[in-house]
Amino acid sequence: MFVSVFSSIYHKIVENIRTLIFWPLFGIAFYAVEQINRNPWKCFEVGCKWDAYIPFCEYFVVAYVMWFVYMAGTIVYLIYKDPKAYEITMRFIILSFSATIVIYFLFPTMQMMRPYDVDRENVFMDVVRWFYRHDTPTNVCPSLHVIGTLATMYGALSSERLMRHRGMKAAYVLVGILICFSTVFLKQHSVEDVIGGVGLCLVVWTLAFRKDAVEIPEEETKKRSEAA
Repeated sequence: MFVSVFSSIYHKIVENIRTLIFWPLFGIAFYAVEQINRNPWKCFEVGCKWDAYIPFCEYFVVAYVMWFVYMAGTIVYLIYKDPKAYEITMRFIILSFSATIVIYFLFPTMQMMRPYDVDRENVFMDVVRWFYRHDTPTNVCPSLHVIGTLATMYGALSSERLMRHRGMKAAYVLVGILICFSTVFLKQHSVEDVIGGVGLCLVVWTLAFRKDAVEIPEEETKKRSEAA
């Protein structure tokens, strides 16, 4: 049993090495940009008046952490069950994440909104403090959390196999919205970062996916011609 499982995993890795190799390369690039922009005082500060109207809420850390499961779980499912949707997902991720790294290099950003003086004690605050200690307040615009969420959501919604399950589309959209909201309620990002993430995804979609989305399949074209 274990041999067959590992054999299946190995073959999937070999089959998709062209796209999977992106992850270590992205990790290296992100680490490099984190080191280059380590000093927040050398970065452009982001923030807007809308941020002041959004209260800090540690409970949103559940949705924030869900991002990792949201992305990884979707990719693992699609790589096994829907290779075409997997290719779409990874294409969106590679294009949008690569563009984000370039932006971080050319236009380093930081934010100063984290509420370090919150005196509440609970497990959610413990997790938030862990993120505050290990995640620098730099390289924030556009938000990778938002970009990763939208890229994953787009790929998942393109999978007929995944979306055939009852309520799956609503669940993906709802969780995706909560993840995006979590970035501002935890003060990890400004509203500007969220807008930047959405904007970048719209650009990527327009340049790389819009034509496919509006293209009418050949079979459908024939049906319409016959009907006419």
